[in-house]
Amino acid sequence: MYSVYNVSAAIGLGKLAVGVTGKVYSFSVPGQRASGIGINVGSLYRTSLNRVDVAFAVTSDDIGWSKIRWQGYTSTDYAAWVTRLGVGIRIQTQFGSWRAAADWEIVLRRPPRQGESDYFSTALKNGLNLGTEVWLGKLALRAGSADISITDGKLSAQATLGLGMQVQGITFDAAWVSSELGSTYILSTEVQL
Repeated sequence: MYSVYNVSAAIGLGKLAVGVTGKVYSFSVPGQRASGIGINVGSLYRTSLNRVDVAFAVTSDDIGWSKIRWQGYTSTDYAAWVTRLGVGIRIQTQFGSWRAAADWEIVLRRPPRQGESDYFSTALKNGLNLGTEVWLGKLALRAGSADISITDGKLSAQATLGLGMQVQGITFDAAWVSSELGSTYILSTEVQL
C-alpha cells in the first residue's frame, strides 16, 4: 500500500502567490515497510497585458530528493526532484476564449553518486509540454503535445486531442492521448452544484 499525507500553506501577495507543502510518504507490502518526508514549493504570478491575461509559475517537488527508508535495510530510495517552469495566457474575445500553456519539466531522478562523472546524462530527464484550448460558446476544442524531448538526436512527443461541452451546469469532456504503449481515451463529467 502506498500513501502520501500532505499539509499545505499558501499566501497571496497582490499578483503573486507562494505556497509550500510538507508531505509524509508511507509504503507497505507484506513483510516490508518504508517511510519518508518531502517538501514541495511553488509560486504563481498573474498579470494582464492589454486584454491578455498572463500567468507565470514555478514549482519544485521533493526538493533535495525526498529520502525513502525501508525498515531493516541500509539502502535508501529517493523520490525524483521535479521542477516545472510554466507560462499560460488567456484571451477573451466576443466569439469565445482562447488559452495556451507551456511548461518545461526538469527531473533529477536521484542524487549524484560519489565520483560520478556522467551524472546528468544518466539522471536528468526533461521535456516540454504544450497545450491550447478554444471555447466557442458551449463547445471546447483542445490540442497539445506532452513530453516533447530530443534523445539521441531524435524528437519524440505524445500528441493529445480533446473536446468539451457545457450543458446547464454539466461539463462533458473527451480526450485522446498517444503514448509509446498505444492510445488512451479519457471520458469525464463535471457537475456544478
